[in-house]
Amino acid sequence: MSTTKPLVTVIGSTGAQGGSVCRALLADSTFRVRAITRKPTSAASLELIKLGVEIYQADINIASELDAAFAGSHALYALTDCWDPALRGSTDAEFAQGKGIADAAERAGVETVFYSGGPVIDTLPSPMCNAKTLVTEYFETKSFKLIGVNLGWYMTNWVSLFPPRIGKDGKTVEFAYPIFTDTFEFPMVATEIDTGPVILGILKSPNPERFWGKVFYLASEWVTLPQIASAYERATGQPARHIFLEKGDYDFVSGNSEWTNMNLHCVRAGGFAADWDDIPGHWEGNKLGPCLELHPEILTWEKWVKKSGFDMFDPTWQKQLARRPAEWDSQQ
Repeated sequence: MSTTKPLVTVIGSTGAQGGSVCRALLADSTFRVRAITRKPTSAASLELIKLGVEIYQADINIASELDAAFAGSHALYALTDCWDPALRGSTDAEFAQGKGIADAAERAGVETVFYSGGPVIDTLPSPMCNAKTLVTEYFETKSFKLIGVNLGWYMTNWVSLFPPRIGKDGKTVEFAYPIFTDTFEFPMVATEIDTGPVILGILKSPNPERFWGKVFYLASEWVTLPQIASAYERATGQPARHIFLEKGDYDFVSGNSEWTNMNLHCVRAGGFAADWDDIPGHWEGNKLGPCLELHPEILTWEKWVKKSGFDMFDPTWQKQLARRPAEWDSQQ
């Protein structure tokens, strides 16, 4: 592999976001790709090696390991891992992780840094999102060119976190979420597929300066829960509908009260991007930012259902669904 190509270093390379970035950059072949991982012999790391990724072993919780990891990088795709057991859900710990990344990137002379942050709503009652806000603010003090990327609602969330259920009639697929309005919109994204092509488009843009200092949602569309159910029905031919959950019911669906508080706050605030036009730096006038321009083939929810074969009646998919307490099914 040529060492004259610009080097892009990727954090989270074995996950949905970083893995997509690695694959898209390698398929294009304009850039060299370095993946940061704590487990260079994991199955996911070995798969990246087969594709041509340079694997570098480092722990993003240990700031002293990052200078060498970022050395020679033209660009960095960065995220802070709120699910890391080492952080224990601590805002301070996640901020420290982000600060270490930002400081090392600046010392290494990285020109452009993408930071994958959180929902565009102020004062979320969520340590996860509050930490990302603090990290973003710290990144903004650095000398590198910062581009804020807020991944939208993972389409796989409907499998891994909030799976629909099969109704009492045994044939209708029911999507549920703690919202109290049919107009609440989700910014949908096929993270594992479409993150990379959008980032690649920015890296190859003839005028990258228009992205510097901006924040945008990486999503293909903004859709309501009724629209999500209807799209599933069109894609699969299975009858589907949306149902409402009463306040307090959400915890036993996801098992996570932090998600409950965060999403109820989103509802009260008017949605994930309620204050979009009022917050400096957000992509003005277009909640999808540059996504459709940079990646016209970006998948809608309906197209993702068709492409992935998501099917609530398929035993293979049923095995992947998030575990739910018995009370969920007992309420049918």
